[in-house]
Amino acid sequence: MNQRFSTVGMISLILTCILWTWKGGEDYLSHVPVIPSSSRLELKLYDWIVSLRGSGKIDSRIVLVGFTSSDFQKFNSYPSDHLIADVIETLKQEKPKLIGLGFWRHTPTSEGWERLQTVIKQTPNLIGVEYESERFNINPPKSLEGKTGDTTLLLDQDKLIRRQYLYPLREQFPANFQLKPDNYNYTRNFAWELAYHYLSEQGVKIQEPTPENPRIILDFPNQKPVVIEPLKDWEGERVKTQDRLTFLINWTPQNQYFETYSFQKILENNPKNLEGKIILIGSLTLALKDLYLTPYEKNPLRFGLELDAISVSNLINIGENPFPQTFPEWVKYLWILFWVGVSAAGILLVSSTLDQPEFKLKKFFGLNLIIQLHILISLGLIYYLSFPTYWIPSGVAFVGIVGNGVICSLAILFQKTVQEQQKRLEQEKKYSQKLEEEIQRIKTLLLAQERLAFLGKLSPAIRHEMLNNFELISQEVYLSQELIETQLSEQASSDMIHFLEDQIESLETILEINGLNSEILKKYIPPIFLDYLESDNAENLSDSINQDINLGDFLDDCWCRASYKFRFNEPENFKIRVIKSYQYQGTIKGNEDELRYIFINLLDNAYEALLLKFWLNEENYQPILRLEITKYPNYIQISIEDNGIGIEANQTKEIFKPFFTTKQRGSGLGLSLARDIVISRYQGTLELNLEGGTRFTVTLPC
Repeated sequence: MNQRFSTVGMISLILTCILWTWKGGEDYLSHVPVIPSSSRLELKLYDWIVSLRGSGKIDSRIVLVGFTSSDFQKFNSYPSDHLIADVIETLKQEKPKLIGLGFWRHTPTSEGWERLQTVIKQTPNLIGVEYESERFNINPPKSLEGKTGDTTLLLDQDKLIRRQYLYPLREQFPANFQLKPDNYNYTRNFAWELAYHYLSEQGVKIQEPTPENPRIILDFPNQKPVVIEPLKDWEGERVKTQDRLTFLINWTPQNQYFETYSFQKILENNPKNLEGKIILIGSLTLALKDLYLTPYEKNPLRFGLELDAISVSNLINIGENPFPQTFPEWVKYLWILFWVGVSAAGILLVSSTLDQPEFKLKKFFGLNLIIQLHILISLGLIYYLSFPTYWIPSGVAFVGIVGNGVICSLAILFQKTVQEQQKRLEQEKKYSQKLEEEIQRIKTLLLAQERLAFLGKLSPAIRHEMLNNFELISQEVYLSQELIETQLSEQASSDMIHFLEDQIESLETILEINGLNSEILKKYIPPIFLDYLESDNAENLSDSINQDINLGDFLDDCWCRASYKFRFNEPENFKIRVIKSYQYQGTIKGNEDELRYIFINLLDNAYEALLLKFWLNEENYQPILRLEITKYPNYIQISIEDNGIGIEANQTKEIFKPFFTTKQRGSGLGLSLARDIVISRYQGTLELNLEGGTRFTVTLPC
């Protein structure tokens, strides 16, 4: 889980930084063809929300008087000064509140110029237009000095109009905060000039901006003041940084239009009900090419006169419907970080399903899709419901949620796949190791079975021959014993008698050992190798192992028997130092014949190892044999250790296998048979340790 948290957190932070760069880096990212513009995304979302939630409405206080296509056909020319003067004279009779003349009249265009100038001077509530740019200027006539508004339009990068200037770029605000508008003639936008005069007549006190306080404050009677903050650019979307106040246009419903009259209708019908209204005069014909793109989905091309009417409507209704408010730049960056973080939290929540045993890929992606959709819907609802009071640019946040959801999900799935693959590889490795061990065990077992099967076939003949030899030896011993006894019956010297008595004692020992070997041969060779072939031998294995045996005395007796057969062939100076450590002096349940075979076999090997090392003529060599008996709570250990010639370390695994021997005349069956007896009959162990010497340890349960 910690690894997933780190992965999701790292991806979310990196993605947030990329989104921040994308949002704030239009200046250089816009030149990369494959990278779409974040501001364009925000603009499209703004157009969508305006079409759904725009609070603009058709204001009945505004009337359009336009030079239409029908007027163009009737008068067959651009509207002349004389025609415009006639229209103004006709409208004056209806006593409108304001008249906005949207035609440029800086030079005479036709007959009637002088008359038009006279009409303008006689119409104090008429506002004209002017234009000034880096390339050219269109200055108003003297009759309109101090009564004009600038017509500069603000186009976004997609050539759509969404904002409107309040002041032209050339306006230099007065430095003195206390300077009243009466002492300074502000150059305002055409729509703001009309709205300014209208609101002033309604008793609204307007404080215009200064360098120290670049805001517009409108103090309405009987309500809180309205503040228009500087909108220097597209609220952080870097469309085009502006140095003057602008405002977001609150568009009217796209299927509704202002009350409109043509020039011909005004002159012929002399319309009524225009008293106290704002009348805008301008072009409403395609012939004059005064068309601009708007966010409207239907009929996006609108005349400049319509745009002026909508802007005037927005401004005179600002007390009831303020412009959409936005947030500082740093808040928008935190807004992106917040929603990417919410998306990451949802992914981490869903990722907990990966730890379930019944985990399924469809379940993970299904739950993740549901949570991410809920997050997107939540953001969409906030974006939708907060407008038009607040406009929160959320396009980049939408991209962040979707991108983070997809990338983190794929990263977690990849991480899970890698973990599963590693786990599978580990399991396969363990299984392979176990399989190899099992194969090796089976090979060893098969090899042992083959050896046992071969020996099982051979052992009856071997036993028969060995028993015959034992019988011949016994007969020879009996004959020798009788011969000695015969000689004893005759007269002989005392030395001879003593010698013959020693020979009789030796012959009796030989008979006893010969009988013991014969019994062991009869009991164990067939059962060990043919226990599954000869049923009569299996019965011998059930002989009693409940005899009480004193281990100390028994081990001493075995040593005497083992060393006796070497007595006649050992060198004169060969003396073994026997060190006994019998911590346990009690008895154990067992079978004497079986245990005697085990211990004599081990003692024989120890004796031969000591003798072989003695023959190497090492200086100051002292043969040492250690016999130890130690009792533990659940078992007894009998150890036989010598400092003889020793066993090679690489032979420890082979030493207990049948037929393996290091002796020239050995059969390789002694240790194998002894270990089989310990394991099969006593459930004990026979182990070899080469530290400090050659040490065989028999462990028997007690």
